[in-house]
Amino acid sequence: GLGPRHASDTSQLLLCRQEILNHVLSDIELFVGKLKETSGSVSSKKKLKKKKKDKERGVLPPEPEYETCFQKIKYALNLLGKLKPKLQQPSAPDLVRLIFSTLSFILSNCPWPSLASSIVSPLLTEAAIDLLDESLEKKDCDTWQSLGKAWHTTRAEYPGGQFIPPYIPIFSDGWVPPLPTHRENATHVERPPLGSQNHAASRAPSSPPQLMQAMYEFQARNNKELTVVKGELLEILDQRKKWWLARNSAGERGYIPNNIVGPADQQPAENSMSQAPSRSPGLQMHSTPAEVTAWLRDMGFSKITVKCLGVLNGNQLLEMSQEEMKAVCPEEGRRVFFKLSAVKSSLGIGPRD
Repeated sequence: GLGPRHASDTSQLLLCRQEILNHVLSDIELFVGKLKETSGSVSSKKKLKKKKKDKERGVLPPEPEYETCFQKIKYALNLLGKLKPKLQQPSAPDLVRLIFSTLSFILSNCPWPSLASSIVSPLLTEAAIDLLDESLEKKDCDTWQSLGKAWHTTRAEYPGGQFIPPYIPIFSDGWVPPLPTHRENATHVERPPLGSQNHAASRAPSSPPQLMQAMYEFQARNNKELTVVKGELLEILDQRKKWWLARNSAGERGYIPNNIVGPADQQPAENSMSQAPSRSPGLQMHSTPAEVTAWLRDMGFSKITVKCLGVLNGNQLLEMSQEEMKAVCPEEGRRVFFKLSAVKSSLGIGPRD
């Protein structure tokens, strides 16, 4: 069964995110500690003269350190959006309020007034924006609004958002989160760099590509990773490390965590689609509005999206074009359409735009 395995995989992912969050928060604290040293002594008159001299010597952290800290604050908010259901004492809203009081302190001690609002990457996720909406008091809400578009617009809505490279944090203590990006750099050293990385990987001394099925969805965080949809069939090209190289039906390749896939026959593969509805909670042409609602929830879409699209049956939903989808749900339309394309390819329905 999927139960226990799903639980352990999800908890592993959550633990990993929690570990990343802890490192992010401790880096933010380090920066605030530096700031307090330079601004804290201003109050005592005796030190004031020395202080002025120090300021001229540039004791305030340099601009790039402020930038890095603002990026980490945005990244922490995104992580909290994902971890929200799991966090208690302190809860996600508690941590958001804490981060905002820290942010206000940094802003009041930042010599570059428009620096924070110029920090685009990482853009906030919808979950993070929802979390801020429900957690912040008026004063912090005003601070948030004052930071401008780059602080309250998702990647899908931000002009040119899809071209902004994914944010990968660098930690002051040298800790590296388990990301395939770093592993891939290591593989370049192991083998002669003939042709592209993908060719090298496909020639890797592993068995012929194995067909497997995604048991959970995975959202790529950079261009080395592959976004997969639950239930999608994937060819596994290289499985010698924890991150496997996979190719989807559209021919796109990228790395995925090895614990999100299972045997292709665990749920019916394409050739036994006829039995699918009884065994798979997936979306079908003949899904009822109730099943469509369940599928949208299962995919983690927001309440508004579930409400707007949950009135449709499977056929109506799968027939919608990307433009229609964006008109109905401007927030998540593109993501829904993207998920539906995977469903369509697994059902053998041609793409429609």
